[in-house]
Amino acid sequence: MSEALVSIVVPCYNAEAYVHRLLDSILSQTYKKLELILINDGSTDDTGKVIKRYTPLLEEAGIKVTYIEQENGGQSPAINVGIKLVSGDFMTWPDSDDWLTPDSIERRVRFLQEHPEVAMVRCNNEKIQEDTGASLGLFEAPHDKPVVIDNLFEKLRDSKTWMAPVAFLVRMSHFDQVNPEHDIYVHRKAGQNVQMMLPLAQNFPCWQLPEVSGYYLIRANSHSHSQKNVRKPH
Repeated sequence: MSEALVSIVVPCYNAEAYVHRLLDSILSQTYKKLELILINDGSTDDTGKVIKRYTPLLEEAGIKVTYIEQENGGQSPAINVGIKLVSGDFMTWPDSDDWLTPDSIERRVRFLQEHPEVAMVRCNNEKIQEDTGASLGLFEAPHDKPVVIDNLFEKLRDSKTWMAPVAFLVRMSHFDQVNPEHDIYVHRKAGQNVQMMLPLAQNFPCWQLPEVSGYYLIRANSHSHSQKNVRKPH
């Protein structure tokens, strides 16, 4: 596998209790050519201290770290800042309370490199209950091989499929074609994930891989996050 750069964009808000798990999983990746872009969106806890404690460890592992602090504006403004700084060949944007399997990046990069016509790939994710750490199952039944996601544009538009961003990896050459300015609509209630994915889904194929690539925390105290609604605050 050639050494393509993967950009990981992470919006963070009051993630002191969670972000260390994501950072540990990034350090544990079998794929090493990574850049990490962290946007601290006005956290009032010690999120920044946790990130700064991990930064030397990440840089020692060869991971370029960009850390930005800004006033709280919501997840879409934080993502909008981060995607303008992406320099990688591929990009993913997990939430700060998600985390990755060790081969999460490697599996998805390998597939995209073997299928240059594919703009975006999604792996399955395991849902984890915050309070107990118990598994709540996968987002969908496992496949035994990669499959094209049929009608993804319509499914995303109509909220009829799951869009946990930790599961996606996009090819930046294709992203640049549909969003050359790396710009999304910013508003506290704007759906940043669907904005990132819809233009790609409209123009290019997206595949679902059979493997589990990460873990998605089900936070009981979040009004916007339940098993029926996979959108959640950063």
